[in-house]
Amino acid sequence: MRPIKLTMQAFGSYAEKTTVDFSETTENLFLVTGDTGAGKTTIFDAIVFALYGEASSVVNKKEGVLLQSQYADVDVCPEVSLTFSDGSADELYQVRRVPRHVRRLKKASAKGNTVKEEPGSVELTLPDGTICPSKETDARIEAIIGLSKSQFMQIAMIAQGEFMELLRAKSDTKKEIFRKLFHTDLYENIVREFDNRKKEKEKEIAVIRTQTQTLIGRVRLPEDYEHTDELLVLQKQIEEGVLANLDSYVEQLGKLNDELKERLEFLTARGEQVKKRRDEARDAYTRAQVLQKSYEQQARAEEELAECGMNLAEAGEAEETAKERLTEKEKQLSQLLERAAQAEQGLTALRQQEQALSQLVLQQEQVKHRYEQAREAYMARKERYDLEYQRFLDTQAGVLAQTLVPGEPCPVCGAVEHPHPATLGDEQRVADRSQLEKMQKDLEHARESMEQVSQQAKTLDTELQVKTEQYEHQKAQNETQFEQAIAQKREALDQKQKLEQEWKAHHARAERIRAALQLKQTAEETIDGQPQPDLGTLGEKMRQTMDEARAADEACERYRTWVRDNTESFTQLNERLTVRQEIIAEHARLDMLYRMVSGNIKGARMDLETYVQRYYMEQVLYAANSRFAEMSAGQFELRMYDIEKAGEGKNRGLDLMVYSTVTGREREIRTLSGGESFMAALALALGMADQIQMQAAAINLDILFIDEGFGSLDEHSRGQAVRVLKNMAEGNRLIGIISHVSELKQEIDNQLIVTRDEKGSHVAWQH
Repeated sequence: MRPIKLTMQAFGSYAEKTTVDFSETTENLFLVTGDTGAGKTTIFDAIVFALYGEASSVVNKKEGVLLQSQYADVDVCPEVSLTFSDGSADELYQVRRVPRHVRRLKKASAKGNTVKEEPGSVELTLPDGTICPSKETDARIEAIIGLSKSQFMQIAMIAQGEFMELLRAKSDTKKEIFRKLFHTDLYENIVREFDNRKKEKEKEIAVIRTQTQTLIGRVRLPEDYEHTDELLVLQKQIEEGVLANLDSYVEQLGKLNDELKERLEFLTARGEQVKKRRDEARDAYTRAQVLQKSYEQQARAEEELAECGMNLAEAGEAEETAKERLTEKEKQLSQLLERAAQAEQGLTALRQQEQALSQLVLQQEQVKHRYEQAREAYMARKERYDLEYQRFLDTQAGVLAQTLVPGEPCPVCGAVEHPHPATLGDEQRVADRSQLEKMQKDLEHARESMEQVSQQAKTLDTELQVKTEQYEHQKAQNETQFEQAIAQKREALDQKQKLEQEWKAHHARAERIRAALQLKQTAEETIDGQPQPDLGTLGEKMRQTMDEARAADEACERYRTWVRDNTESFTQLNERLTVRQEIIAEHARLDMLYRMVSGNIKGARMDLETYVQRYYMEQVLYAANSRFAEMSAGQFELRMYDIEKAGEGKNRGLDLMVYSTVTGREREIRTLSGGESFMAALALALGMADQIQMQAAAINLDILFIDEGFGSLDEHSRGQAVRVLKNMAEGNRLIGIISHVSELKQEIDNQLIVTRDEKGSHVAWQH
């Protein structure tokens, strides 16, 4: 990673938009100079903030609104933009980051606030011009650079007050840095893999322990077995997780199973004898039950015959007589049922006559209605004819009046005076004689129709009256016959029911006698002279033998279950014993390897990864000591902690010591003076950068910034350090020194002058 151009606005002490173009330097070594507080370190803060979102210092950590410049107006948005390359000058990345800041509101809020805090943002432009999603930007930048912020600070920047961190860091801290730089996480993965495999074996052992405990829980231990107490002790130890005695337990369990099998064979043989006696007693009791039942049946049969009070012949005769009477009554009932059916047929015929009468009544109503219509039509025609005829006569009188002459006699009445002669109306229309004759014929036809319908009505009335009288007479006669037939049928049915009951009673008694005689005969055949048995004694003997057989079965089943469960447990425990031994042996081997590579062995606390990292540290120290020797005039040399002692107590495999050529002895790195420590840290950082460039091709650290520290050096040491840095700057590495030491201005030509006034900080290149 090599910075190309840095732009700041409203950031730290830089209020105005300020650009630092690192390509303007004529040499790779340059000096950043200015008064204390002018804003020199802020340039480094801006670079680190652009890359990681935080300022460079880990002692006085600044972020968010603390990075917003107090010299700029609150309306100016703070931002930092950094253009950098990653090993290739043609592939440039640009990251623009805005810190969390406040801005002025156009209108005060309801709470009276005039400013509002805005969230930060970041934007990364890739070499092809595409914009990386904001959520992925931080991870993408760290992947491009290959270092976290803390690692970047320890390797690429030696900041004021923090340049001793890597030099004095403990082995565990250096281990994290080296893992990222030299990809030694492979060895940590090896340790983790050994640990995982060991834990898998521990899980398998735990499973076997659980299975073993479960199997042991199924083992049955008879109280009368001579080694039960010994087995209980071993069982308790195994249940508590101690599997060392599993061999002894399995051996004792095998002996117990042999003992249980022998007992089972003995109990099985004895049980067969008990079952035989039980079967004999049960058969004797069953036969006695049958005999006793026959005696009881014989007694019941005799009681039944006594209750019947007659013999079978008498009962049969009585049954036959009752049957004959019942048959006779059934014949009589059949005749009565036929009469009732005939009477019912007569009623059916009456219902048909009733329907015919209903039709006649309906027809009569229709004829009456037609007569009324014909009469109304006739009366209407007659009324019209009379009216028209009168009007005709009136008209003839008017015509005659016109011919009357006073003094001459009237042709009708012969009067010679005509005081009131008839007159003709002007608008009156009168029918002529032909029309009157037609109306008279229509009237005659209407009268004939009315008389014809009237005659039909009279005929229907006569027919209806005759048929009604016939229906009423027939109805009275048939209903009387039907009621008599029904009454006779009901009486016959009652008599038949009584005769049926009588016959059934005689039949039932005869059947009882037959059944009792059959039961008595069967019982006597079964008894066959045998004495009546004692069921109480035989039953008690049967129950006693059944209890004995049941107890024998329970004992056999108990021992059979014990033998089955114990044999299964023995077989599975024996199998797990073999598997357990193999797993324990494998676990012991893995545990030894894990403790060895993880540094968990007493006196050897250095883990495998640290051991490998010592190789890389040797390479770093080789490059660092060439510079440290030059800067210290050959007086000091950095060395790793002696490997023979590095694992004692705790891991000190990457701890550093300093060897003095003057005293010929090693001593703690912390004993160096301030100037000596600065040279040692500078040499270590330079050596680290060389080794990273050589070993980690994916990480291109073409940058090194040194913030102060030169003030602690004397003139000779300072000259030596600058000479070393100039030699390094002859390659591609860009080296910047922040310092207010005036002597450095004379030794370094390219200078970035930083000044500050009431408007904030400003920069300018000087060559």
